[in-house]
Amino acid sequence: MIRTSKMRTVWILLTAAVVTVSPASINTNVADEINFDERIIEESILIKGKQPRNNIIEGVLWGLIEDLRNVILNGNEEIPPLDPLIIEHVSLTDEDIPLPGVKLDLSGVTVTNLASFVIQEMSVTLSSLLLQRFRVQINGRIPSLDAVADHYDIDVSAMGFNLFGAGDAKVKLINPALRIDMLVALRVNIIQGISLNLLETTAQFNLEAFRSEINGIFNDDYVSAFINVFLEDFVPSALQTYEVEINEFISEIVHDIVSDIFDNLDL
Repeated sequence: MIRTSKMRTVWILLTAAVVTVSPASINTNVADEINFDERIIEESILIKGKQPRNNIIEGVLWGLIEDLRNVILNGNEEIPPLDPLIIEHVSLTDEDIPLPGVKLDLSGVTVTNLASFVIQEMSVTLSSLLLQRFRVQINGRIPSLDAVADHYDIDVSAMGFNLFGAGDAKVKLINPALRIDMLVALRVNIIQGISLNLLETTAQFNLEAFRSEINGIFNDDYVSAFINVFLEDFVPSALQTYEVEINEFISEIVHDIVSDIFDNLDL
């Protein structure tokens, strides 16, 4: 069972698969906790000395991605399996997620299908031969991300609309997708070996559709049925309205995650 003291790690893994929120106040060294299996990474770059360096980076990234999937499915010494992800309780405000005026309490949350993420495309191209910098682009998605909460309590004002209520909830995100663009510097040292340095990160989040069965909206179950239909259009519209803020928020999280991982890699 994961408690709020592990929330940063939880949200980091969610973001790596798709995207969600991560309270900035929680400080956890993610690279240390995930303990990426260097054997898996090394198997991805068995002949690294004879390959172009962009292939070396691509091999490292594929190794990390598959190790991440393994951690989500099976856990490790520090983290329990995260699919399903179980959260006892979490409280979020607009200081934690980029949605003005939101106040959200969740209890008894279960999120499934985190490990079903699909990497649709990965490319590594040389950006600067002299500086040995590479442009990395990764496109990934999850076919369906499902979440159930035994109890929620929400109050949010956005786009001229106020939403409040309390009850139980089921939410389905259909084809949430994340596109990541990174500028990576590769260094080769005879003594220290290969190292990677993340210079820039830009992330873009997209959502194909949103479905919900949320009871107790406006504290009225009859109104809830109507609101659930309304949310199918409202949520994607809100994501577009706050696209810049959301993508900047995600980009910062992804940059911190990948930087921590690169700093702790021993290639």
